[in-house]
Amino acid sequence: MNISKATAQIYLAEAQKALHNLNIGRAVVSVNVDGNSTQFNAANIGQLRAYIQRLENIISGQSARLRPARFEI
Repeated sequence: MNISKATAQIYLAEAQKALHNLNIGRAVVSVNVDGNSTQFNAANIGQLRAYIQRLENIISGQSARLRPARFEI
């Protein structure tokens, strides 16, 4: 899925907020990933961090594509 840097910035802000909420003790957070709502918790926080990294790469120009997210829930 090709996304613009502007869209990646919107997704990044949402994902960073979700990561913050997990870090301050919220049990479950939801993030819009590739047009679908995906839930994260402490057990899969690494997947959320990886998603954030992919978005940061797009914004910095290191990647032009956002690969489909694959999450084990």
